[in-house]
Amino acid sequence: MSYEITWITDYLGVGRAPMSYEDFDAIRKQGINAIINLCHEYSDLHELEEQAGFEVYYLPIYDECAPDMDEMEKGLEWLDEAIYLKKKVLVHCRFGQGRTGTITSAYLLRRGLGMKRTKKELKRTKAVPATYRQWKLLRKYSKKQGSLSFQLPKVAHNQPDDLSSFFVEYLKLAATVDAQMAEDGTTQLCGNKSARCCHTSFHIPLLEALHLNESLNRLLTAEARNSAIERALACREKLEAGLKCLSPLQPQGLQEIYIKDPFLCPLSIDGSCILFEARPIRCRSNSGRGIDTLFMESVMGELNRLSNEAFFVLAG
Repeated sequence: MSYEITWITDYLGVGRAPMSYEDFDAIRKQGINAIINLCHEYSDLHELEEQAGFEVYYLPIYDECAPDMDEMEKGLEWLDEAIYLKKKVLVHCRFGQGRTGTITSAYLLRRGLGMKRTKKELKRTKAVPATYRQWKLLRKYSKKQGSLSFQLPKVAHNQPDDLSSFFVEYLKLAATVDAQMAEDGTTQLCGNKSARCCHTSFHIPLLEALHLNESLNRLLTAEARNSAIERALACREKLEAGLKCLSPLQPQGLQEIYIKDPFLCPLSIDGSCILFEARPIRCRSNSGRGIDTLFMESVMGELNRLSNEAFFVLAG
């Protein structure tokens, strides 16, 4: 592969600045979907990276220099959150050495490794601080962070139970719905420049909710994700205010709230779903309209079975 990434953890890699669209493709094929760009000398590279579909944090640092401590801290907060959300992140400067080593070292210090172990972790890579100013910053940052002593520090975040096998089965199930729709000649309208079914309430099984949450965290930029969460919270407040007006004797009250004052799905923008590829089966099937009822019952039965199994995994 033309572009080589050195992996520090399963979710953090380091390398040089990508210099071609072929490099972008190679980076993407290795699973990277977010980048910290440290190149001050390439002032438009971060824009090209964004246009190529990567989420980018631009922290420009002059060659052989060290960043401002406060600005570095902001970048490390972004990196920490991205990795926690299971995004694979590439840190790069021009050659993937001094500046890359400085920021990567600071991240390891932030994780509590201490200076000695941080040097050991990066010794096998080219990403090593190269100047006095860079080492001076790291020594100062190391004193500020300290090191974990009550337990062994870890480079990687503790991740929740692995549901990847369940997600694989869920995506296979979703693909059967897509295939059935195509075979029937039915156009998948929901979320595809149409919000016709994005104003009604419905429930989704546990596994589907987990997959949607994982996709929200992994596929959207921090800005888009936070905006979607804000829209969801606004919907929740609106719904709770409406529910207070209902009597327990009104079984259809929830739907009446939606009819009187329609809600819009927080993932819908201008008629398009921002998580179109990860949208629920209910949305893929146009709310079940125009698709065989027995087929959909079979699909939902299997989805509920998978959800029950996922629940027992999470519940231990």
